[in-house]
Amino acid sequence: MLLKKKRKHRGYILVHTIPWLNKRCAGLVDIISFDVVVLPEYYSKYRKLIDDGALYEVDCKIAEEWLEKNKDYVYLGSEDLAHTINGNIFVLKIIAKLINDGFEIVKADG
Repeated sequence: MLLKKKRKHRGYILVHTIPWLNKRCAGLVDIISFDVVVLPEYYSKYRKLIDDGALYEVDCKIAEEWLEKNKDYVYLGSEDLAHTINGNIFVLKIIAKLINDGFEIVKADG
């Protein structure tokens, strides 16, 4: 019997809070952020999200820690849900597209 190799996701959407910003809000609200990581072979395909300004590049300790444990993936970019309603809808559409493309959304520690 042949065992099928478990197929890897194209990437992950690492969802977490922004600790320093949550402190500024006195802990009354959690500001949600996410980092996108991809398999290296998909990096150039999704790089357009950075070039178009849909994601930005930032030093994120949470993403760095996740990548240390998951060395098959590389960091693509980040975004948050700290915008106007229209801005947040735009961001949610990006997340939906990535999920439809085979990305998995997971909670990351933060």
